[in-house]
This record gives sequence, structure tokens and C-alpha cells, in this order.
Amino acid sequence: MSKIISLLIVVVAVVGAGFAAMTMRGGGKSASGAGEVEHAVAHTEEELGYFAFQRPFLVPIVEDRTVRALAVLRLTLEMPNTEIEYVRTKEPRLRDAMMRTLFALANEGYLGGDITDTETYEEIQGRLLTASRSLIDESVEEVLIVDFNRQEN
Repeated sequence: MSKIISLLIVVVAVVGAGFAAMTMRGGGKSASGAGEVEHAVAHTEEELGYFAFQRPFLVPIVEDRTVRALAVLRLTLEMPNTEIEYVRTKEPRLRDAMMRTLFALANEGYLGGDITDTETYEEIQGRLLTASRSLIDESVEEVLIVDFNRQEN
């Protein structure tokens, strides 16, 4: 157990350092507002907007009681602009629900397998959508997986 925790700490530190380096270089995003949730303006006439989590979701992939890899996901929720402020107030609980779902998916093998498989991708999206709707009703139109990265040990 001690080895798993040590390995997980090292992997999280490496991923965090890489993310910090990318942010400091400008990596397409501003470093201001760290820890805050980004949101965009409507992109369609239906007034849909985006609620993007500022921090990525880090999910260990465990096999035989050993951390084999670390999955890093960036998620964004598509929803009416009028709901974004409300969702911001629910972010800690929403993030927890998403993490619980991602842990379950990892334990079932979805994050360690072929993410490019259409059925796998849709299963991940569908389960995350269900988790988000359990907290913020049906206002979430879609859960977008904007980045997925898996770092093998």
C-alpha cells in the first residue's frame, strides 16, 4: 500500500509540474484565475454556454493493487448560460460526483482500455452526464471530454 501511495504522489507531482510549466509558458490559457471555473459566452442562438473545470481530473488506473497509469481528463459541461452561475456554486459537489464516476469507470477498465473505441467513449460520456445531472438536474446538455491523456508507468 505504501508503494502505491508513493508512486501515486510521484506521478501526481510530475503531472502537476508539467501542467504548471505549460501554464507558465502560456499554453493557450492565462495563468490568472487559477482555481476558478472558466465559462464561455453562448455560441448558438439557443444561448448555450460552457462550464469548464479549471483543474484537470487525475484518476489512477490500478491493476493487481499497483498503479499502472494515471489518466488525466479535462471536462467541460455544455448548458444554458443562465445556469452557469448556479453550477459554479455547486462545483465542489459536482467535482466529487465526477471523481466518483471516474474512479468507478477506472475500476471497470474503461480508462485503461481503448478510449478511442466509440462505445467506450460514449459510456464514459454517458456516465459523466448522469453524474452531473444527479446534482444539477437536466440543464446539462452534454459532458465534453476536451482532453484525455494517459501516462503509463
